[in-house]
Amino acid sequence: MERILLLDSNSLINRAYYALPNLTDRSSGLHTGAIFGYMNMLINVINKYKPTHAVAVFDRKAPVFRKALYEGYKAQRKPMPEELAEQLEPLKNILRAMKIPVAEMDGFEADDIIGSISRQWEYPAIIVTGDRDSLQLVSDRVHVLLTKKGVSEVEEYTPERLKEDGLTPAQVIDLKALMGDASDNIPGVAGVGEKTAKMLLSEYSDLDGVYSHLGELKGKLKERLEEGKDSAYMSYTLATIKCDVPLALNMDGAELKIPFDESVREELLKYGLLKVADRLPVKIEEDKPRGYGYEVESINSESALGAYLEKVKAAGRMSVSLEGGVFLATDEKHGAALLPGQTLFDEGLEYGRALELLKEVLEDENIKKTVYDGKSLAHTLSRHGITLRGVEDDVLLLAWLDDANRTYKTQADAFASFGIDPACPACAAFALREIAGQGVKDKGMYKIYTDMELPLVPVLYGMEEAGFCVDKQGLIRLNGEFERILDELKRDIYALAGGEFNVNSPQQLADILFRKLGLKSGRKNRRGYSTNVEVLSELEDEHAIVPLILRYREIAKLRSTYALGMLPLVDENDKLHTVFRQAATSTGRLSSTEPNLQNIPVRKAEGALIRKLFIASPGNVLVTADYSQIELRLMAHFSGDSAMCAAFNAGTDIHTVTAAKVFRVPEYMVTPEMRRHAKAVNFGIIYGISEYGLAKDLGISRVRAREFIEGYFATYPGVKKYMNEAIETAKEKGYVQTLFGRRREVPELKAANANQRAFGERVALNMPLQGTASDIIKLAMLNAAAKLKEGGYASRLIMQVHDELIIDAVPEEAEQMKKLLRDSMENVVQLKVKLEVEVGSGPNWLEAK
Repeated sequence: MERILLLDSNSLINRAYYALPNLTDRSSGLHTGAIFGYMNMLINVINKYKPTHAVAVFDRKAPVFRKALYEGYKAQRKPMPEELAEQLEPLKNILRAMKIPVAEMDGFEADDIIGSISRQWEYPAIIVTGDRDSLQLVSDRVHVLLTKKGVSEVEEYTPERLKEDGLTPAQVIDLKALMGDASDNIPGVAGVGEKTAKMLLSEYSDLDGVYSHLGELKGKLKERLEEGKDSAYMSYTLATIKCDVPLALNMDGAELKIPFDESVREELLKYGLLKVADRLPVKIEEDKPRGYGYEVESINSESALGAYLEKVKAAGRMSVSLEGGVFLATDEKHGAALLPGQTLFDEGLEYGRALELLKEVLEDENIKKTVYDGKSLAHTLSRHGITLRGVEDDVLLLAWLDDANRTYKTQADAFASFGIDPACPACAAFALREIAGQGVKDKGMYKIYTDMELPLVPVLYGMEEAGFCVDKQGLIRLNGEFERILDELKRDIYALAGGEFNVNSPQQLADILFRKLGLKSGRKNRRGYSTNVEVLSELEDEHAIVPLILRYREIAKLRSTYALGMLPLVDENDKLHTVFRQAATSTGRLSSTEPNLQNIPVRKAEGALIRKLFIASPGNVLVTADYSQIELRLMAHFSGDSAMCAAFNAGTDIHTVTAAKVFRVPEYMVTPEMRRHAKAVNFGIIYGISEYGLAKDLGISRVRAREFIEGYFATYPGVKKYMNEAIETAKEKGYVQTLFGRRREVPELKAANANQRAFGERVALNMPLQGTASDIIKLAMLNAAAKLKEGGYASRLIMQVHDELIIDAVPEEAEQMKKLLRDSMENVVQLKVKLEVEVGSGPNWLEAK
């Protein structure tokens, strides 16, 4: 049976734009997030409702007839963002490739065209929209799918569902006539809201009924209706969807032809939308290979695997993937698959046995390997007694270096991002090596890949394997201490709130803060008023309960992450094996999970309690080395400011020097308060702090904060000059880079949104400093690892956190380890200022610093 799908396309793509991440096609630079959301919604609807015909309806820029009736119609609407507007034509091209007609007409809105099709074609129809105006079109034959949560969910409206809201389809127009519509700037009757309007319609059926019974009403409501009669009837006209628009389109031209032609897939791939293409039913021409046209051999016996491994030895290279099975390849076209559930397992060649047979080639240094995430693969193989050797390329690192703004949850995500068919991951790895490798070379980062990132993989693997010893009983005691603190905080919070409630519930907390205690409410989300840390921080001085809630959340997070959270991660040898994420940040910084050791508070008592539980292995001692003020030293180097460079090279305290110059006093007269302010400015400048941010951090007025910042730039004029030039260069080139050439694209600098542009400017200032610091610590790790190996030491490098390296040292090697770390870290690169390292040792992480 025929069923027509009518797409209110401007409404849908607009919702998708604001609901989804701002995706960008790497080849064209086109923003594609809204197209991605629209197409996924379309596929979901096609799969669920099985329409036979479809029309995509768009608005045009030309004035509509309603504007002639009321000049203020939609007058408050902001122009469509440039990043969204550029996606309209590509979307229309995709729809046309799908043979879905694109309908638009001067003088009329998409609603009018949709209404006319639904009435004139006289077949069952499904309207998909984010606009509640369309609910007036609901009937037994026409249903409306109203989007929720962007475009990820829809709610189907039938006459019965609309009745639950106390309305008939016709009353949707009457409702807007009475209460107006702020989104379309339809005025309605001043002072009549939704509740009153529904009450009137319940009593008098429609707008005419309300005005014919006006004499029955009293007081203000009657006055408002009398005064607003003309506005109400004009609003009725504005809200009414026209269903008699002359249509140039006939139903035969809107027939959906599924599966779609392969030209649709090609159109989607043109914009980097492989994930969407893979979801779409497409007719593949037999003589036209999909993706890279892999020839994948199915391995179903030991003899077949043995024969394939001879090909590997002859080729002298291979790729291996253990994601979803065992995949092998000798190049990007020819692969082999050992898949669960196929005859391979029926014949008894189990996973473990397959890996046994692969052991020889995987451990052969002379057979060069192309892998995805070699560190994880090495851990997996290690559990089967295999040492992975001969890794020549790690395509995860190449993909990340090619675009550090992207991260990938799976191999398939990475391949899809580059338009590579992920059907055979081993073949796809070779393809990704060529594409991303060329991109990295074109960006001048191949040396970072070969000399820094790739050699770092075995170092990080060794650190993860070694692990960090933890005082397990201390963890249990710390959990108890955190529980005690949380109980005390809850008692104090309940006392101030006037009763008990679930402190962890944002809804209950919002009710206490904004309704019961009457605090000024902040941003609203779909669940109610926001109580996130940003909102609460702004209210910190408004009521004594707010600091307690912030403190409660902080302790609860520390407890769940580092007390309760770490206990199950500690192995039978009381060691914690954190996972370093090498390809996860846009600056090149390492991050860690299980647990995230980067987030342990540095200057708080709880942070000290946690670090004290990280201990040396039995009989050993921890040796730590931490760069001193590395990012400030890098600012001195990049800016070349003579006063800042002189201060560092003289070995004086940079915060005291800054305070003395800004406050115009001798250094010996600098007070702790002056130094604290200078320190806040020194570090704040690196992150592009504003006068508002500095005022908030220091608890001073914005005028005073502005004076501090102006005094700072007067003291270090080279810094101001560098910052201005860095932003202008980034705008000109579209990217920033580190001292070593690591690059990060900054598309935000060209954004239409002012907040995004401001973020781009902060990135342009911060990334070269943070990224260079990251490069330096990585090179230091490589230096230290090489010296440990060359010296045949028993001590092991076990941790990197921020600007710090930690060695689990044999006591008799402790002093050598201090020297080894200092030499490895201070001599990485020659700057205009000296790199300095603070070295210490002790039985635990806290006392070693």
